[in-house]
Amino acid sequence: HGGDAAAKRRALPNVIHERLVVGHQGHALRLHEWAADLCVAGVLNLAPNKVAPAPEALPDSAHYTAVWHPDGGPLWDTAADGARLRDVLPGALRAIDRALAAAPGGRVFVHCQQGRSRAVAVASAALLTWNAGWSLYDAVAFIAARRPEAELNTAYASVLEEFAVQLGRPASLGRIAQDLPRQLRGGGVAREVQGRDEHHFV
Repeated sequence: HGGDAAAKRRALPNVIHERLVVGHQGHALRLHEWAADLCVAGVLNLAPNKVAPAPEALPDSAHYTAVWHPDGGPLWDTAADGARLRDVLPGALRAIDRALAAAPGGRVFVHCQQGRSRAVAVASAALLTWNAGWSLYDAVAFIAARRPEAELNTAYASVLEEFAVQLGRPASLGRIAQDLPRQLRGGGVAREVQGRDEHHFV
């Protein structure tokens, strides 16, 4: 049974903050198996075209949010998708805050398909709002230390840099490119799936 326990630990998403969990499609599909263990009170599904909503896995289904752009599609994680992230980010952050306000001590699980770009983008924005004085570099470095596969689409990183500057934080995208190059990539395809037909991985 020790092996079973180890397998379960490996299957869990990353707790990147006391109130925030980041993961991928596989974690989301098994949400009912681990949500209570990690005190998940809310979910932000950034790949609703790939992962069917599972609000019944939460104590309060009202805090399960599937994020769709007003144009009817999900975020696509392409090089041209920055403006669409900008459009959905305020609502995504409100959904996180509502879930956390309703569940003191609870966490929100943010996921996309691979848990690399879309989920990391929204988690970075949340960390910026929660940590006065943090730059985008601080947020990305914090996540990368806990989820090394974090790999922000550069279009999303540019939008997040704008968001940080609007919050009065110093610009830091150049420092990310210099010091954390593995945490940035061009939009569209995560490293290990380059060359495949699917272009909407995160």
